[in-house]
Amino acid sequence: DIAISADGTLAAVTHAPPAKCMTTLHRLDEETMRIMPSHQTLRKGSIPHGITFTPDSRFLIFTEILTGSVQVFDVSRKKGKLKHTFIAPIAPLTPKSVAMSPDGRFVAIVHANEIRKGEELLTGCRFSVHRFNSETGKIGDDPIAVNNDIGGFEACTFVKQIDGDSYELAVCNQGSDLVSFFRLNVEKSELKSIESHPGVSFPHGIDCNPTGTLIAVACYGDDNLR
Repeated sequence: DIAISADGTLAAVTHAPPAKCMTTLHRLDEETMRIMPSHQTLRKGSIPHGITFTPDSRFLIFTEILTGSVQVFDVSRKKGKLKHTFIAPIAPLTPKSVAMSPDGRFVAIVHANEIRKGEELLTGCRFSVHRFNSETGKIGDDPIAVNNDIGGFEACTFVKQIDGDSYELAVCNQGSDLVSFFRLNVEKSELKSIESHPGVSFPHGIDCNPTGTLIAVACYGDDNLR
């Protein structure tokens, strides 16, 4: 996966098998937006997967499948520095995807088992939202809202902030070839399913534009971006 900081100065990449597993940080050329050669390898091994920057571009957050963890690095200085490691005690589910709310207050995490194309390994998944401390870079241990499913959630994104304590999110469901939408109500600690849409084949990645009017879905099944 790849993520670009909101200020347009940094790019981060997770490299997974069959390539050498690592998470790298890169500078962006301001004029051409070209990703420059890596200037720092943040972590090696552990099969990194989902990745995102905080809205203020200070922190980089990414998941690691082998360690079952979510890593938070402060990348506001010349060299990135590890600030926090989050591990949810829900093995064998492992963190696949991570997303930040537009206001930087919450982190959404998808935990799932490995699902291989053409094989039925649907043993459950969890979609949870946690508080995020933008000063320390710490992810709250206890989720404020959780949605458990028997399908195969893989990737998630915040679509938009509806009001001060309400958000819309979208999730790729590889088990049923759907993009599902959820409404987060912070006050009620509720992550409620709204609707699901077909037309995707083994969806693996998802993101949206800043206004929440366009959503892009990367599909492994037919090798398309929709």
